[in-house]
Amino acid sequence: MTAVAAFQAIASSCLRHFRLNEDALLEKRRPEALHQVRVALRRLRSAFSLFKPIVSGDEPVRLNGELRWLAAVLGEARTDHLANSRLLASALPRAQNFAARVLEKKRKRLKKDGKALRRLTATIGTKFRKDAKKFRYAAEFSRSLFADTRGARRHKTLLNAMETLQGRFGWSERPGNWCLPPGKARSGRTSG
Repeated sequence: MTAVAAFQAIASSCLRHFRLNEDALLEKRRPEALHQVRVALRRLRSAFSLFKPIVSGDEPVRLNGELRWLAAVLGEARTDHLANSRLLASALPRAQNFAARVLEKKRKRLKKDGKALRRLTATIGTKFRKDAKKFRYAAEFSRSLFADTRGARRHKTLLNAMETLQGRFGWSERPGNWCLPPGKARSGRTSG
């Protein structure tokens, strides 16, 4: 194999490596694809450097300059990704604590409203329904903060319980007319 053929084979391999990861980088924004694209560019630039005596002229110099620029841009993207990952990793415990405090506050409010259901009025029922909905929304918004297996399982259990609760104490078509579970209706109130 001649030196020119060796350079062509190596450059072709580097370009193939780049192209295999290009879609995953551009469309899916995968960090591993970014890393692999940078590796492919480094290898290609090394090939240009290694085979410099046989790859002469203005075009290889221009291409190497373009590759250097692209590698710098991708290097910045990698640095930004790592910084964001570290920032998210350090912020996650604070975000989880905040979400836990919000959820606990919403749970206490709902529990308080639930005790008031004994005095069944449209106002109390409406407040209970709204607080239940806010609690459920807060739980749904915080889903990504509890991604570990135990947290995800507990989160799913909470959402299922909230869905059941909202189903039992549903909302009829007319404001001020809320529904109790079957058999719990009081005189003058709508039953489920």
